[in-house]
Amino acid sequence: MGYKMPTDDGFNPEGGGDFNAITESGTYHVHITGIDEEHDGSPVVVDYEVLGGLPGSQIGKTFRDYFSGSAKARGRIVNLMLAAKLTTVDAMKAAKDQGRPVVFEFSQLTGRQLVIEVTMKTHEGKTRPKCGFDIYATDDDRAKSFLNQGALGGATGSTDAAAGSTEASKDAATAGGGSGATEVKGDDNLFG
Repeated sequence: MGYKMPTDDGFNPEGGGDFNAITESGTYHVHITGIDEEHDGSPVVVDYEVLGGLPGSQIGKTFRDYFSGSAKARGRIVNLMLAAKLTTVDAMKAAKDQGRPVVFEFSQLTGRQLVIEVTMKTHEGKTRPKCGFDIYATDDDRAKSFLNQGALGGATGSTDAAAGSTEASKDAATAGGGSGATEVKGDDNLFG
C-alpha cells in the first residue's frame, strides 16, 4: 500500500526543506513560534514567523536564528530578552551588583512579538538569514514603521495578542531556578 501524502498548505510539490523560509534581508515584525534550548551547542534557537515589515514579500515566511554562547553573542541574547520584555536592564544590573547569575526563561519567548533586522548571509555555499543586534520591542520607536498593526491585535509590548498573554515576566532575569531556566555561570557570566 502506498503512502498518501496530504496536499494541504504545508505541501511543496517542488520538494526540499525550508520552502517557506525568508529569502530577503529586511527588518521584520515577527512572532516567535518556538524555541529549542541547547541545540547543537547553542544556548537557544528561536523560530520566527514574519508578520510585517520590509520587504513585504516576506510576510508569512519563517526563519530560525541560532544564539551562541560566545561573549559577543550573549549581547544578542540580552537584546532578545529585553525586546521580548522578559527582563529589564535594572533587573540585570541588580543581579550583577549582587553577584548572582542572570537567569533567562527561554521557554517564555514562545508567542512573543518583536521587530528584528535580518541579513541574508552565504556561508559554505548556503544562504541563510542572520540576525544581528538590532532587536526591538514592538512599542520601541525604532520598531513602529515595521509593525503590522493588525497582527498586534491591540496589544502593546511584545506579546502575542492571539494567545491572550500581555503580561511580561518581570523577574525572569532576577532569580535562579525555575522550569526551563538557562543559568549563566562562571565563564559564561554575561557581565564578566
